[in-house]
Amino acid sequence: MRLPDSDTRQRLQSLLYLASGDWRKYVDAVLHFSAGMREEPGLLNNLGASYLALSEEDPTYLLKALDQFERAAELSPRALEPRFNLVIAYRRFHLQKLADGALKRYASIDSGSPWYQELTGENSRDELSLANRLRLAVDRNDIAEAQRVFSENPELFRQIVRQYGSARSEELPAVVHFIASEMERRYGDRTFSAMLAPLFTDRRTVTIALRQFVTEGAELFVKGDLPGSLKQYAKAEEIADHTDSLFDELWISLNKVDTLIRAGNFEAARESLQDIVSLSNENGFRWLVGKALSVYGSTRKLSATYTEMLERIAEANQIFTHLDAPSDRIRPLYYSSIYHFAARDRDQALKLALESLRLVNLRDSFRISELDWLTGLILHNQGMTAKAVLFEKESLEQSQKVSNVTMQALTATTLAQLYESMADRNNAEETVKIAQDALTKMPPGFDQIRTEILLGLTKARIELGRKQYTKAESLLERNLEIYSRQPFRATPLLSPSLTLLAQTYSENGEAQKAGEKFNEAIDVVENDDQYLRSEQLRVKFDDERRDLFDSAIEFEYKSGSPDAAWSYLQRYRSKLFIEFLAQFNPNVAQAHAEALDRSPVQKLIPADAQVVEYALLKNRLLIWVISKETFTVRSVQIERSEVESSVQKVLQALRNRDDVDSLLIDLGKVLVEPVADLLDRNRTLVVIPDRALHGLPFGVVRRPDKPEYLLQEFSIIISPNLTHLLLTKSAVPHRDRITGFGSQNGTSSELKELGALASIYPKSQTFAGREADKSN
Repeated sequence: MRLPDSDTRQRLQSLLYLASGDWRKYVDAVLHFSAGMREEPGLLNNLGASYLALSEEDPTYLLKALDQFERAAELSPRALEPRFNLVIAYRRFHLQKLADGALKRYASIDSGSPWYQELTGENSRDELSLANRLRLAVDRNDIAEAQRVFSENPELFRQIVRQYGSARSEELPAVVHFIASEMERRYGDRTFSAMLAPLFTDRRTVTIALRQFVTEGAELFVKGDLPGSLKQYAKAEEIADHTDSLFDELWISLNKVDTLIRAGNFEAARESLQDIVSLSNENGFRWLVGKALSVYGSTRKLSATYTEMLERIAEANQIFTHLDAPSDRIRPLYYSSIYHFAARDRDQALKLALESLRLVNLRDSFRISELDWLTGLILHNQGMTAKAVLFEKESLEQSQKVSNVTMQALTATTLAQLYESMADRNNAEETVKIAQDALTKMPPGFDQIRTEILLGLTKARIELGRKQYTKAESLLERNLEIYSRQPFRATPLLSPSLTLLAQTYSENGEAQKAGEKFNEAIDVVENDDQYLRSEQLRVKFDDERRDLFDSAIEFEYKSGSPDAAWSYLQRYRSKLFIEFLAQFNPNVAQAHAEALDRSPVQKLIPADAQVVEYALLKNRLLIWVISKETFTVRSVQIERSEVESSVQKVLQALRNRDDVDSLLIDLGKVLVEPVADLLDRNRTLVVIPDRALHGLPFGVVRRPDKPEYLLQEFSIIISPNLTHLLLTKSAVPHRDRITGFGSQNGTSSELKELGALASIYPKSQTFAGREADKSN
């Protein structure tokens, strides 16, 4: 301990954090270990165990835990701890095949220990014990003990009431009456009392028959048999009058709504939901209110506004949280995840999806399939395609268990897209066949149309990768023909088909056709006001435009039109910025118009400034240098992922206070050296970054063979786009104020970094932890 920075002291201090259960401090400590120490199997397992513990509060930590356990097991194949923990991690994700494989590998080295028995033990024994304790307490009329037992797992006892009256239930009447009364006493929810009431009258038999019809209708819905589902609900409605049960009337309607929505009968579904919510509120059926509000998330067509829909989903989640009904939170959380993903809030979307997955029952293959599909989609969009494939494969297997052709077609199409993006065309083609087979079995409707168009896109990408341009064109033209016959407008289906067709024309040397289709695709997304009606969708709009404009920029640059490429870049960067700032600055629209035209831009740039503007495309970095006298573009052939990785390495090294000079010089070779001969040290350098470059502190970048950092060579301004620059009155940067944001679960080093800002900037304001939200 006398050597404060020694490896030994760091190791001992971290073990103290581990022993005391201070998982976050352990993680922080390990991040400052040397690279060699961070590759020790035991340390990796301990780090994974810490992430596993932290995942109780934030399920995204489970992904980090999985990475550590897999790496530890790879480095030390016979180590017990990481093998044991891998089984747990896979099970938490409901990746059953991987969990079974991990269990077999663990059994091969430790099949006789209590640890193995723990992995193979049945959780149902605990539930059976709990149910028996409640029966005993009720039988003894020990109400205090019965209430204590009930509080241990209200979800289990709610399920016992739901099963009462079926062939599977032989529960004592006194027990279910106690559970229903406890629901009323604790939560003010009369749903389960109303559910039980007809079962203790002469209407018991007809009530059980009615509920069986409802169950069969729901099962047929899951399998995609919509006519069969509606037929079973009709049978239930025929005998509903004989039950004299408001609950059962509402129960039929609630289940039937899903089938009506899938069949496209939105008006009937909307009216039915309004009645269910109204009557359930009047009669104190809180659980039923939550179930009905959850349904609103299935489609925007059920609500007057996007905001109203989100509020209903949130209310459903609040109701179920209050009722201690975690499994019922799955549906609203799932929808919330989808809409956060649509709004480009991928971190929150992943957190919500994994929270839902954690709550789902192992036997609920339909929900697991939905959630694995969504989780895989999010992970792919976060650049974790290999992990995404794991979830999509599990989703496909789960959907096949319940014979849900709609889910099979959707998941297989998504999985094929992932394989195609990985250039794994054999697996992509095999998965396309599965999707095509499922598509032919889907009932007509929007889901079928959407899936056919998405599958057409995937097939076209595969053909484009094989340079089969005629086949790709045919598939995409078929997509446009399908879309033209629809009575609705759906930009997310139309724009990708137009963009990919433009790319196909471009690769096939049909430049004029390519340009026309790029312009058509851009017009489609730019003129769709639906994307700009809420703050949540503004970034989704921007995200879709990004890929489209990148393709157009690349096309124009390769076609020898750098001015046209630059104009596309300005159109992309400015629109959302303008939409927002126009509310506060009436001059912004004029500045935007001027920023789209090269000649006025050069005149408006201050004489003492020079602009370096980046466009980080998929396989190329374009760098424009613009001043009153200069308008030049240089190209660097480099993968976007390579640049993003380099930036992340620099940022992590800076946080760890590691030596970063070589990394900064490497970035300088890519970002500055290609245009160094165009730069004037007597002028302010205005940097307009792109994508991951927004997170890079450009001032500390170094050029090869130069001892100074960039901020020692130039006065530097960072600007989001040219429109912003042209709105400012001076190119001289001010250095007296800053606003800093940390993450909601940031490390101690991040907090120190934020705290240090106050000593540099007299007027500083920082937000971290719970303060780091959208309200700030």
